[in-house]
Amino acid sequence: MPNETFIIQEPYRGLRPYREEDQEFFFGRDEERDILIDKLFANKLTLLFSATGVGKSSLLQASVMPELKRPDREYLDVGYINEWMGDPFNGIKEATTQALQEQGKISLDFPTNETPNLKKFFQSCSPFASKPLIIILDQFEEFFLYHRSKEERDPFIQQLSEAILDRTIPIVFLISMREDFALELNAFKRHLPTTLFENYFRLEKLTKQQAQEAILHPIKKI
Repeated sequence: MPNETFIIQEPYRGLRPYREEDQEFFFGRDEERDILIDKLFANKLTLLFSATGVGKSSLLQASVMPELKRPDREYLDVGYINEWMGDPFNGIKEATTQALQEQGKISLDFPTNETPNLKKFFQSCSPFASKPLIIILDQFEEFFLYHRSKEERDPFIQQLSEAILDRTIPIVFLISMREDFALELNAFKRHLPTTLFENYFRLEKLTKQQAQEAILHPIKKI
């Protein structure tokens, strides 16, 4: 009898966030997922807050994004960025073009540097995207940490605000960050005086029932 190799997939991520490819092992957040998706469809800007370690990134990557992308449901394009050490303009453009390239909606050589302004960039690529195009800015507190004293900070805030306010572009934004950094968003207040905090959701810790689902259901998938 030939030797057989069995690969057992680890259903738990420990302290690491669940990723999109881990969606089959992610349980306990269906209600929060549905609330966030409803908010996305009803508003240009949605804010997601929580304490450290509650699971914002896991919820977004392993539940919200797969649900938005499901062919039998919304089948939307989702640009996701959670790394803010580099140029924030390039980061958000690369996340957006990657989402569209993965679906074959734009070519690999789609020009991004020709449209340095964020609003103009979204105007140029949104015709190729689903409606609405979803842009998720996760771990956004790191933008303030890494760019507090850099010259691109204020121009990025201004241009992102302009894109959020433009009702002619079929695009919506979700900003996710730790709640202890929420006051940093006051940097947007001058540009978004009436829309900044009018639509937000605070992610709470798992309830006992949710925790049981998160622990027990993944085992059944192995």
